[in-house]
Amino acid sequence: MPIKFRCSKCRQFLGISRSKAGEVVDCPTCGRSIRVPQLDGTRKPIPEPELNLDDKNLATALDAIAAIGTESEPSTQQSKQTEPTQGVSSRIETIQPLETPKPIPIEPILPQVIAPPPNSTPIQEAEPTSNDNRLTELTQQHRPSSPSSPAITKPFASEFSREFSPQADERNRTAWLVILFVSTMAFFVGFFAGRFSVSSNTDRNPAETNRAAQSENHSLTDSSRKANIAIRGQITYSTKEGVNRPDTGARVVVFPEHRLSGTSKNSFQGFLAGAEKSDFNTARTFLQNLKGNLVLADKNGEFTVELPEPGTYRVLIVSRFHSRTDDEKVPDRLRNFLANYIDRPGSLFGKFSFYSQSIKYNGSSSTTLNHTFE
Repeated sequence: MPIKFRCSKCRQFLGISRSKAGEVVDCPTCGRSIRVPQLDGTRKPIPEPELNLDDKNLATALDAIAAIGTESEPSTQQSKQTEPTQGVSSRIETIQPLETPKPIPIEPILPQVIAPPPNSTPIQEAEPTSNDNRLTELTQQHRPSSPSSPAITKPFASEFSREFSPQADERNRTAWLVILFVSTMAFFVGFFAGRFSVSSNTDRNPAETNRAAQSENHSLTDSSRKANIAIRGQITYSTKEGVNRPDTGARVVVFPEHRLSGTSKNSFQGFLAGAEKSDFNTARTFLQNLKGNLVLADKNGEFTVELPEPGTYRVLIVSRFHSRTDDEKVPDRLRNFLANYIDRPGSLFGKFSFYSQSIKYNGSSSTTLNHTFE
């Protein structure tokens, strides 16, 4: 594993082989000499460099450096003595400015007039027609007094006269006649089609008409039939001090004892205590479609259950505040029954106490069911 440390000069993070521990190396970033730390992390300072005065190369270099300043002065004096002093003129000459150039006259290029051929005849304007004359007169009569308003020219009058010519009126008249004819034919076709359908309905067998009406009335009666109150009661729970309190929010779930249709199951989420409103409504609608119901006890612990038709039902009451002990387990028979309607039926109870009872509803009188969780 290499030794990792920072340069003491530039603080660059470095890594080097363990065999270089304690040696002096050059930093690859700043180029200065640094000492590699020992394996235990200690680092000795680098000794100051010493000059070896007996080194001939060093002595020669120092002599050369010392001679640099002394050799420059004689050369400067010699250069001053060798400067030429003859043949150089010190007279200042004045340069005269150049004369301004004279403008060169340029003749303008005029457009050439193309003469007509010798045998050509002049183009004459077409004589105005009667419509053009009439439109010109009307324009002159209704011309505004302002001199800036333009007058209607002859080409515009000619175009206007062509648009409102007798031929254009004839075409418009023909188009209106075609539209009127098509509208009349459509009216008569619709009239006779309606008469035919009315006559076919009139010829229907009266017995068939009565059966259709009775079937329609029967379906309306079934859809508008209201459910009656089948079960009513109150749910309470006993505290540790022995005080009975209303079990507000207790769940009262009513299942048909025998499922007659469908095999789909609803999620247990809508049956839990404190379930979301959307999940609760989904679970209640699911049971109502199977002729059952789902309600919650009010603030007084009271509840009412409506059922659409008579039959045998299984009532399951799950407390909202009373917890059951570990010894109170859900019977397998009840768990298997709930599995016909709910997925994961064991999750419906949680840690709360429950009560189950089978009742018969005759379709008219309600059953009173009161229960206290102790």
